Amino acid sequence: EDSWISLRVMGKLIGKKLGFRTVMNVIPLNAELVKGSHGRVPEDWQDHPVFISNRPELIPKSTCKAAEVYELLCNHVAKTINHEKTN
Repeated sequence: EDSWISLRVMGKLIGKKLGFRTVMNVIPLNAELVKGSHGRVPEDWQDHPVFISNRPELIPKSTCKAAEVYELLCNHVAKTINHEKTN
């Protein structure tokens, strides 16, 4: 929507190079403007993310949903810290 975005970016970068403190707020926060492959599920299973760990007992035996990754990471970190404290 903003036809002057390139000039705004250049102006902010020039100011920054000249030593002025500036906020680089040229990228809008509207999620509808994000284009590309963000959130796209890969077609081939070989292109999916991989969870690698030195604690195989904490890795699920099957695939997991993207929404389950946060809990998996939290459990992994907490159990690894507890395991290191007891050893």
